[in-house]
Amino acid sequence: MYRPKRPFPPYRWTVCLLASAVLLGACLPGSEPHIQSARAAVDEAEAQIALAREAEDAGRQKESGEFYLSAQEHLQAARDHYLTARADRSSDTQLLEEFAALAVRTQDYDLAARAYRRAAKFSPETTQYWLEAGRNFVRVGSGMSGEAREALEVCQDRAEASGDTGLAVEVDTQLGHLYRHLALYELAREHYESALAADAEALGARIALLGLDFREGRVREAATATDRVGGLLPAEAAYLDSMLHFGYEGFHETRASFEDRAENHMAYAKLLTRLNRLSEALFAFQRAAELDQENVVALNFLGSIAQQVGDTDRARQAFERSLEVDPDQARTRDALQALSAPPQ
Repeated sequence: MYRPKRPFPPYRWTVCLLASAVLLGACLPGSEPHIQSARAAVDEAEAQIALAREAEDAGRQKESGEFYLSAQEHLQAARDHYLTARADRSSDTQLLEEFAALAVRTQDYDLAARAYRRAAKFSPETTQYWLEAGRNFVRVGSGMSGEAREALEVCQDRAEASGDTGLAVEVDTQLGHLYRHLALYELAREHYESALAADAEALGARIALLGLDFREGRVREAATATDRVGGLLPAEAAYLDSMLHFGYEGFHETRASFEDRAENHMAYAKLLTRLNRLSEALFAFQRAAELDQENVVALNFLGSIAQQVGDTDRARQAFERSLEVDPDQARTRDALQALSAPPQ
């Protein structure tokens, strides 16, 4: 005889769901030793980094590199301990933040983004969790664009509501990065320019915008912005180099162009020099000198680059022409004499 199944009481569904949530949110039993091991590994990584910097300051580059490599290995070991302890699935926002910060250091941006997003779930009023989630989803790339936009829009709404200019600038910069990853370059430019309108010193937006300018053939704007960026930390300098490479590659992929004027070729040549593309820079400086034959700066750059690539005749001609235009150049005269001196 058919007997209908007894409905599952609603309160029992609630109990089961709560139990599941607690189980997922907690670290595994016996996970505390793994968390302590993770923290110890981070401490050891910091010690290795300190030793690396000491060796670097003393000029022991090989030794410094070995210490940095050891530090990275300790950070990766710490990450693995945290994952074994299921710290990434914790309901403890401090532990999630701790794990996420480590994941950023190991460049596991997807893990960092999800941990910050989970922390925001348990502490939705903490805007910094939303911002860091958005930032790291952006770093992951276009595959996480929806998650990035969702987190950043929360921050955008809060910045508008509170009038927090610093937050608004950071959100615009991150949205610019997001749209750049999606190849929506006009939208990216709008957000970078919005960030700079609010804060002219917003470094992330400034560097990203010069990359877009280079890509679109605005070489004078890109070169001027590059010259104005100084005193960068290593990570900031690496970011600048990455944006210059982005600009250069896009410039050639899109077959962008600029007006055939000496100042444009000078700017382009300086960007190429920064990228260490000396053979290409040589021709750009040559064209600048052809278009403006009284330009001693172009001639001196031409001579210097020609000397670096081993084109001694071209270097000599450039320095001689520069001295014809302006004989009062001691450094140029010294450079010319050095070319004529017999090898030591």
